[in-house]
Amino acid sequence: MGEFFHGWRRKAGCVTLVLATVFMLGWIRSMGISDGAVIQFVALTHVLISTDGHFRWMCHSGNFPTSDRITHLQWPVEQAVEHPFIAIVGGEIEWQWRCRWRGFDIGEGHIIGLPLNAWAIPYWSVVLPLTALSAFLLLSKPRKSTPKKLTEPIPAEGA
Repeated sequence: MGEFFHGWRRKAGCVTLVLATVFMLGWIRSMGISDGAVIQFVALTHVLISTDGHFRWMCHSGNFPTSDRITHLQWPVEQAVEHPFIAIVGGEIEWQWRCRWRGFDIGEGHIIGLPLNAWAIPYWSVVLPLTALSAFLLLSKPRKSTPKKLTEPIPAEGA
């Protein structure tokens, strides 16, 4: 068993497999329960949301009227609105531009008069490549190392 972990490929394969499993668990959980975290800095607020098979990140230049610097939110997916940020802030997003494609969503806009950047990444776009990479790293056979060949002649003794 100890021979299995020799080399960087097997170790990296195990790490990528663990990461793929963590993201898969997040994907499965996001189908039934939405999780969110609001992290407030001096004049900047980051909102991280896992819902409906997507991981969302939003950056809002301003603070919400809560006293906590870090707030954890949890709600059933059925109660989620078209964009979960609306439920947290309580206002409508006025999009300057927004691009949606195959589950990916990126845009800039304003909410309650302040700028907002938003990204949404589907979990499948992370889980599938990590799974494929871990399978390649774990199942590929390591190459046999060949000893280096000397290109310079060995000097004779006494010369």
